[in-house]
Amino acid sequence: MTFPDDRLHHLAGALTHMASRVSDHIERIDHGNVAAIDDLAVTLRSLVGSGKGNGVLLTACRGFSIEYPTLQASRAPVPSGAYMSIGSLPVEEPGAVMHGARQLTLSKWIQEPVLRCSTKSGPASYSWDKFIREYANKWGGAHLDSQVPEELFAIDRNAAAGLVMSAYLLRTAGVAVWGLTQHVLQRTLTVCTEPGYSGIFTAPGSNSPTPEYRKQYGQLQWLTLAPDSMDFGWYVDHFSQTNTLLLAFGSIPYDVRYQPEGAEPQETVDPTPPLGPRRPPLVPPPTKDSLRAGTASGVIMPIQQLQATSTGSADTAGA
Repeated sequence: MTFPDDRLHHLAGALTHMASRVSDHIERIDHGNVAAIDDLAVTLRSLVGSGKGNGVLLTACRGFSIEYPTLQASRAPVPSGAYMSIGSLPVEEPGAVMHGARQLTLSKWIQEPVLRCSTKSGPASYSWDKFIREYANKWGGAHLDSQVPEELFAIDRNAAAGLVMSAYLLRTAGVAVWGLTQHVLQRTLTVCTEPGYSGIFTAPGSNSPTPEYRKQYGQLQWLTLAPDSMDFGWYVDHFSQTNTLLLAFGSIPYDVRYQPEGAEPQETVDPTPPLGPRRPPLVPPPTKDSLRAGTASGVIMPIQQLQATSTGSADTAGA
């Protein structure tokens, strides 16, 4: 293979290798290898993070004079009134615009907030860039810090699609970034391939499958936890009963599952703990406080319905 410009040979090769590393790490995560979560964070940091030597995907766009690719992301975390709020997650279905999803360039999305939370030292806010870098730099993927921000522990009291929240966020970002990387490689290397080539670009020897969002397990879109209320957006596969969403609302954990109308009810709950490299700290058994009142609301919509329409109302779950 020859490249359109010898000066960019190194950059195009690095981008291809990093795309393969992302798909390799996601495949390992899906097979239960928790160490791959740290590795995925490091590769994402190299591809889209800020700082010297990072941002290879953005650098490639500038080097090859390609417009920054775009992706659709769910609504942003709420700015105030909650002790934890998550949002700006990549989502494919155009119908997600009815719930506040937006089209963003890669350079804009990486600076969008993904996590806002309250800590003992005050409010904390994480853009995707900061979240990816902090995870890679503090958990031992690239560096190991003696102190890790408490919010990186706290979010993992929640889980989605069988993964603790930090792992779910990284995997979701990884699928999106892999797709954007392939988009740039298609624009960059088509002059080097046979006319009409529409395959994917991988490093020699890589045989990992195309990473997907694993929609059969459910797709969290946003989550807001306040002292007396909880709100979430969750897209589910209408034909799958393997979806799992675990939410820590106060001291009481909620196991949220979608069951299609007419399906046989599930008699038992899968006791398998969410996959993650670190277990959250032990907490005392929840106690019921009869004086405490709270509400839980959310949008739960089958992906099939979302794909079929961009207007209409969603099923609403309330408690």
